[in-house]
Formats: sequence, C-alpha cells, structure tokens
Amino acid sequence: MRPNFALVFGSLVTVVAGYTCTEGTSWTPEEFAEYLTLNDTTGWAPMERIKHCYIDESDIQKTTEARSTELEARGGGNKYIAYSATGCNDNSVLFSVNDFGCGGCYSVGEIIESGYLWRQTTGKPYPTVDYYPGPQCQGSKLHHQGIYTGQYSSCDSVLGEGALSIVVYQGC
Repeated sequence: MRPNFALVFGSLVTVVAGYTCTEGTSWTPEEFAEYLTLNDTTGWAPMERIKHCYIDESDIQKTTEARSTELEARGGGNKYIAYSATGCNDNSVLFSVNDFGCGGCYSVGEIIESGYLWRQTTGKPYPTVDYYPGPQCQGSKLHHQGIYTGQYSSCDSVLGEGALSIVVYQGC
C-alpha cells in the first residue's frame, strides 16, 4: 500500500475564469529536439500547432484560498505560477498551469516578472519553462527555468523587461 500525503498551500491564488485555449497537439520527438536548439521561435511552424492559451486581465480574479494537492508516492504532477513582480511574490500572481505535458504556450496581457515551478517528485522528466518577449511564444527566448537535481521547486525572476508568454513542458 502506498501512502498518500496531503500538502496544503495557503497563499494568494489566482483563479483564471474561463480563458480560451486552442486545441493544439504535442510536439513530435524530432520537433522537441529542434525546439531545444532554437533561440528564436519566430516563423517556426511547430510552435503554431501546440496548444495556445490566451489570458487577459478580465480573466484574472485574485482571491485568497488554500490549495490542496494529493501526492501519490510515485506520482509526477507539476505546476507553474506566473507573477507580475520579481521574487514570486504571492500578492502578484497572474495565472497558474497544472499538470502540463509536452508543450503549451500561455500568453498574458501583463508582464511576467517571475515564475514558480514545482514538481511532485525528483528525477526525470524535468518540468521546464521558457519565457518570450511577445505573445504566442514568439521571438528570442528571454529566460530558461528548470529545477535543480534533488529539488522540488524553483523561483526565477525574468531579467530585463519581463515576458508576455511562456512555453511549459515536461516529458517530451
């Protein structure tokens, strides 16, 4: 019998009420390998095929509530939270993405200054976030965020002017 562990995160949580996403498909292994070599995604056709979600200010409602996540002993969930201030300040949450797979682009109308990345277990596959200056994950990659070996989370600030979109992926 595997034990279940409950974690409760008490902080400011953003509820994104009905933002829209395109259907999209995951990248093929070859496309993912190519993506990893790119510094600029402008005009790269596979970027247009993955799921794209558009979040505008009217979609974001800030509220305080407890988040609970049931952990399985050998699970593999992940979470990304975008912030409008550096240092992953709970008072500046923009949106969050749970249990993402191989490639998804999230665009927001407000600058992303930092991001919190969490994983349920250590080891492979590693969740990763790439930050882009324009909507639809276009342009030159501004920042690449991962989690160090043996760690469960990371908080990174995006240097410069911030990002308007992110690509999240794990297990491609």
